Amino acid sequence: VRDRAAALAYVAGGTIAEAVAQARAAVDSGVVAIKVKVAVADAATDLARCRAIRDAVGPAVRLSADANMGYGRASALAFMAGAAEAGPDFVEQ
Repeated sequence: VRDRAAALAYVAGGTIAEAVAQARAAVDSGVVAIKVKVAVADAATDLARCRAIRDAVGPAVRLSADANMGYGRASALAFMAGAAEAGPDFVEQ
């Protein structure tokens, strides 16, 4: 029987600064993974959001990006082209 479990937080909407604040607060509360809602803006803005969150929470926190099928083919490819530099560990479309 476990007495602990890892927790994931979902960061969605708002400005990049608001997303960073949400992610920092989640990590400060013990969360070990962050899922970032993407496809709420263009791929470049979504990549900037992921990079800012990665910079704020550091490399130990797992980071994912979830488009919920919100990207078309071109946007998905543009996001994936920059994803390695922007910090997500994995991406859901």
